[in-house]
Amino acid sequence: MKKKKIYVLLSASTPGQMGGATEIEVTNCEKCGRRLNENLKQLGYEFDFWSGEDFIHLTPYYIVSERLKMALEVENLTGYSTKKVVVDTEEYFEIDEDAYSKTLPDFYYLDIQGQAKEEPVWYTVEKYDECDMCAGEVSTYIPEILDKIDRVVLFKKKEDLLAIPKRKIYYDSWQGQDVFFADNEKRREPIITEDFLRVLKKVNKDFMDEVIVLEAEWI
Repeated sequence: MKKKKIYVLLSASTPGQMGGATEIEVTNCEKCGRRLNENLKQLGYEFDFWSGEDFIHLTPYYIVSERLKMALEVENLTGYSTKKVVVDTEEYFEIDEDAYSKTLPDFYYLDIQGQAKEEPVWYTVEKYDECDMCAGEVSTYIPEILDKIDRVVLFKKKEDLLAIPKRKIYYDSWQGQDVFFADNEKRREPIITEDFLRVLKKVNKDFMDEVIVLEAEWI
């Protein structure tokens, strides 16, 4: 059976910023205070403007419009659930005259649940043993790779994608989901299948120049 192509999601449109309704539950080590985990209870998003974008990046989260949510559901894509975003607007907020709606649609946060394992390419894994209560593994971006990713994401230099090594995902660890994390505790960039990307291109076609993906590979 032919394996589906997979892609790392690096960025998308950013017509606003995190809203005041966001609630994040943070777990710290009781002994040393090191941050261990974040649990998103509620996501708020504040729009500066809206031109009709259906796919929004709010690091490290991804948000989909009502119509993109429905398109993903029609295709029976898996690996996620959706949670409604609390939407607010800036005082100077405007909707572009070319947007497909004259009012803001509902938006939803992609709660990504799919999982797989990868061979570390973008980061190093080291043991953390400074605290006996929260000792374990920590991962750190390789600086040269982080610089290349930042150049692509911040300056939309898609031609530099070829300079970034492909992430290597263990095929046998994948459970067939269309959106998933690889080694969730180490890296937070989602990976999507060609089916997810196809729906995204169809619905969000006018803003795909803002969506940055990098092909990954199975091993």
